[in-house]
Amino acid sequence: MEEKQFNFDLIKGFLCICVVIGHCTKTVPNGIIQIIYWFHMPCFFILSGWFLKAPENIFSWIKNKIIRIWIPQIVWFFLLFFINGRLCKKNLLYFICGARNLGGVWWYVPTLFLSMLMFIIMEKYFSKYYMAVLAVIYLFVCADYYFFIPKIDRNKLPFSIGVAMLAFIYVSLGHYLKAYWTEMNMANFVGRLLKNQNMIEYERVKLSVICIVTFIVLYKMGIYKYHMNMAGMKLGAVLWNLIIPFSAMTILLYISTQIKELCGLRKKIEIFGRNSLMIMYLHKFVLNDIIEPILGVEGYVWIINVLLTLLICYVTCILISRNVILCKCLGGRSIL
Repeated sequence: MEEKQFNFDLIKGFLCICVVIGHCTKTVPNGIIQIIYWFHMPCFFILSGWFLKAPENIFSWIKNKIIRIWIPQIVWFFLLFFINGRLCKKNLLYFICGARNLGGVWWYVPTLFLSMLMFIIMEKYFSKYYMAVLAVIYLFVCADYYFFIPKIDRNKLPFSIGVAMLAFIYVSLGHYLKAYWTEMNMANFVGRLLKNQNMIEYERVKLSVICIVTFIVLYKMGIYKYHMNMAGMKLGAVLWNLIIPFSAMTILLYISTQIKELCGLRKKIEIFGRNSLMIMYLHKFVLNDIIEPILGVEGYVWIINVLLTLLICYVTCILISRNVILCKCLGGRSIL
């Protein structure tokens, strides 16, 4: 399958919807939120790794990222914290130190930036030993979580260092396994191993679906309670933290090649994907500070809350896209 066939905007749009649902923590059944947490943020980092290439000049790359992700982070922080009355010296200090203590989505950009920078450094200076580097860092992250996390407040670590190391693994996963998903190398290799020269992406999708469904069934039956939350640094078993996001990404990539119109919703979901950074900041303010106080959080009203939040975010993105300056300052891009 050629890379150009994948609809990455559709995938990111779907993940944005999952983010919105995941922040309806007062009303959405906990099981749904837990399942969303298994894959939605890891998949964002996997996609970041997919398109990441080691630049010739690292300082030019840093300059580009300041424009693309840090300026929107700063503008949204001052805008939203001024509106909800939380703009103070304490929160400003938290923001400067990496925003972990602010909660919400503010951890994402520092984590994304640091994880991509770690990957670029690895590619530039340790590319021959990347497997060893990844193994050591991932084992350190797991050991850190299982043995030391009860003794250390991770919110006090600057720039989400603990989360960034885990995100670095997902960024690397997206970069190095891109060939598997695009069938350049791994399909033939796995096919030979299984003595099946006609192995196609459908077979791998079936395995991924079986994996995800099995975990959901085990979770719902109470047999195995797998927990994963990147923002809260809550990890499950060592292998499952890799296998579940990998399986979810495989399924999403395949679905993105099959969906044509989706009852006219495809293009609207793609707009969420193209403006994922704006949605990331805007949705929580709209949902928690506007919609939920008005409509409440009882019963299945969360579905209405999510739909209204998505509608407001959609209209806002359309309006912002009409102004190049606003688009750059709030979304890190020039056009919709």
